[in-house]
Amino acid sequence: MKPKISPEEYKKILDSLQLDNIYIIDLSAKLNESALGSDLDLEIKDKYSFTLEPHNILKIIYSYTLTAKSEQSDKNAVVIKARYAVKYLILSENILITKDFVDIFVQLTVSLLLWAYFRELIHSLMSKMALPPFILPMKRVYKQ
Repeated sequence: MKPKISPEEYKKILDSLQLDNIYIIDLSAKLNESALGSDLDLEIKDKYSFTLEPHNILKIIYSYTLTAKSEQSDKNAVVIKARYAVKYLILSENILITKDFVDIFVQLTVSLLLWAYFRELIHSLMSKMALPPFILPMKRVYKQ
């Protein structure tokens, strides 16, 4: 199977990007104390979208949803949703940002960059919910 974008083209586009800003655009956290149990099973879902904005800006919207459920309940004990905006300046006028590039870029770079922010957010919010300290594991892009 032929790659959708060549390594040379990927590097050319990557070299033209400069991180401009990262910020939360939406955040919600809910605790259902009646659904808490002795242990919680976590599920984390993520998704993203992107736009090319005026003034040579690539904007990526990356969303996480964390749910925690106890075996003793059929309801979620914790639901945390966070949406981040990540903006990159496109430094070269002659660069064409494609979906093929962004798919790889988000998987290899943006998801790892934001994971540290999300890990800290989860740790902080769960402690503010009077739950035991919790640290999400490191994210791995490639599984062995």
